[in-house]
Amino acid sequence: MPTFIGVYLSTKYIFLNNVWKEIISDSKNNSFSNTVSKIFVFFVVNLVLSFIVFTTPPQLIWNYINYYKAKNQLSETYITDVTGISTKTNKASPRFYFNFNGHSESVKASFKYVKAHEDFKKFQIRLLIRKGVWDEYLLEDWEIISKW
Repeated sequence: MPTFIGVYLSTKYIFLNNVWKEIISDSKNNSFSNTVSKIFVFFVVNLVLSFIVFTTPPQLIWNYINYYKAKNQLSETYITDVTGISTKTNKASPRFYFNFNGHSESVKASFKYVKAHEDFKKFQIRLLIRKGVWDEYLLEDWEIISKW
């Protein structure tokens, strides 16, 4: 959503006066396809610029605030069942899947470690976490343990 707001603001206020007028005035002298390509490039540049300006800094600030708040909290141990594994090696990292606070979550692991725990129904995952802002958690450590 911040990216779309940024595109709107940059289109309306920042670039509209100069670039948009230039595109319109050039359209009288250039072909239709050239004008369309300029408009397309104009919007793509605005989209990228808006993403960089309106999405990345707030996300970095939020992550820092959450990290700082979580570091001042006591660590909690949470144990839950492993609900699945992924041993894909082509694009995604191998992972252990589990449920935490009603949401499916995952942690990355090495291929050898996942293969050693392939029968995931026999295992649980122990999470060492700290609570941050608004029920966001910081994962400090995790370990696969046997159910029995």
